[in-house]
Parts: sequence; C-alpha cells; structure tokens
Amino acid sequence: MSEPSIYIESVEVVAYPLIDRFYKAQGQGDRCKRHDKVWAVRDQGTLIATARLSPMEGQWILRGVWVAPSYRHQRIASELITQMIADHPGEIHCFTLPHLATFYGRLGWQLCQPKSVLQGVFAAYRRSQPQLLSFRRLPGSESA
Repeated sequence: MSEPSIYIESVEVVAYPLIDRFYKAQGQGDRCKRHDKVWAVRDQGTLIATARLSPMEGQWILRGVWVAPSYRHQRIASELITQMIADHPGEIHCFTLPHLATFYGRLGWQLCQPKSVLQGVFAAYRRSQPQLLSFRRLPGSESA
C-alpha cells in the first residue's frame, strides 16, 4: 500500500526554522518559539500548512494556522487542527477574526470571554485588531 501524499506531523524543535521559512514565504510574520508545539501538513514532502500551540500565562493558545493558497478549501486546516487536538487534548484557546467563527464552531470551539489570566494577552492583540474574538476548545468537545 502506498503512503498518502498528504500527511500531518508533529514538528521537532530542530525543524522550526523550516516552519519559519514557510511562514515568511507565505508573507506571514509568524515565527516559532522554542516552547511552542508545532504541526505541519506536507504534500509529497512539500510543506503546505502549519499551526502551533504557544503557552501563555499557563494556557495554550492556537496560533499561526496557515494553509498555502493553492491548498485552501480542501479541509486541510480542519484536519490539521483536529490532529493537534488529538495530540494535545487539554483546553486550548484561540483569538480569531469574525469571518472564521463558523469554521471554529464546526470544530467544537466555543465563543467565550478570555480567562482572567489571558485578558491582558487578548487586550494586547485587540489593540491592533479590535474585531478579534476569543474561542476555547475544552477536552472532549465534539466537532459538528
């Protein structure tokens, strides 16, 4: 049986510079930090999507979800986030733009007020993007 051409993998810290180059090639300013947990999607070995969990104030924040434009609308981001949740089943938070609310809702994320320990972080993000929404994914939350 042949290996699937598209696969999701957890990324080791030594490979974070490759993820950073992907973000840069996509015009994104994101960069992986040593303490992040990073996942990547590859198509026949070529990096096509990535996302990471960053620890902040004792919580995990989903950040840097990015799919290469030619691979969008193929459920790659959904599969990537689903795999991340399977690998990291604790509570996860994310701050996202309103047009992505339905996307996260379908994956079992709940619109919420940020936890008190995250309110300062959320406020800082909202200074540059006032329309941001706060979501969280609780362990065991089912996707629609």
